[in-house]
Amino acid sequence: MDQDSRASQERPQQAWRMLSLQAIVLMCIAKQPDVRVRDLAERVGVTERSITRAISDLERSGVVYRVRLGNRNRYLIDLERPLDATMATDQTVGDFVKMVVDPAA
Repeated sequence: MDQDSRASQERPQQAWRMLSLQAIVLMCIAKQPDVRVRDLAERVGVTERSITRAISDLERSGVVYRVRLGNRNRYLIDLERPLDATMATDQTVGDFVKMVVDPAA
């Protein structure tokens, strides 16, 4: 057995995601705007604290807005917001949400 394969067997497997946690949370919010943090954490397989941080990141970037309804939150998405300010693209958050919610569109 070579050194690389031995080293990979000794390391515990890390969870690997194609998308960032923020993108995954955004997809979940797009499908269910009144989702609870607890339910999101269970669905995604991370802690409630991680979900709260991801939502805070989305709020800070102006992608998601939280509206308090009684003892629940409802999340609104700014669909016109540019998808990524660092890339020269005209794609919006709405384009991403459409692709996720209705891939046929």
